[in-house]
Amino acid sequence: MGKDFWANLVLCFVLAVLLIFAVTHIGSALTPKGLLVNEPQPSAEAAPLLKDIEIAQYSINRNKDKKVAADFYIRNNSDQDVKNIHVFCEFFDENSVYLDREEWILSQTFPSGEEHKSASVLERFVNMKGISDCRIVDLQLAKDPGFKLNRSTGGHGEAESHDTGHDEPLSGGH
Repeated sequence: MGKDFWANLVLCFVLAVLLIFAVTHIGSALTPKGLLVNEPQPSAEAAPLLKDIEIAQYSINRNKDKKVAADFYIRNNSDQDVKNIHVFCEFFDENSVYLDREEWILSQTFPSGEEHKSASVLERFVNMKGISDCRIVDLQLAKDPGFKLNRSTGGHGEAESHDTGHDEPLSGGH
């Protein structure tokens, strides 16, 4: 019994362990909605606000170019401005059999206490023959950037702009 025998034996053992692991875990990986599909979870900063931000109404349609366009009316009843709202939609047929799921990101700011319309288009196929169920699954707080950007009125090389940001005039080499 040489090195090749022991190497093949170890390789067979490793492959057998991987095969057993795959067979025992395939049941939890294959869900009614697909392979390795999990439900979206909100971020830590979004979880307390989700109850105060709602979809007032929405419409989802396929246009002539087969692109899926969605209009969402978001009502922000919280005391925070929010942005980048993730809207998750599931689609079912007339018999409530699951068909597909998609997520839209509404990348605009929604001010506190207001309702605004946001439109979004997907460039991919969505199986949407029947009923849709949409909900907000995540968002971000719209915070001030923490700095203020000051812009000068003069452009690059403009003669009227004399402010160089230095206390003393610049001169040639010393």
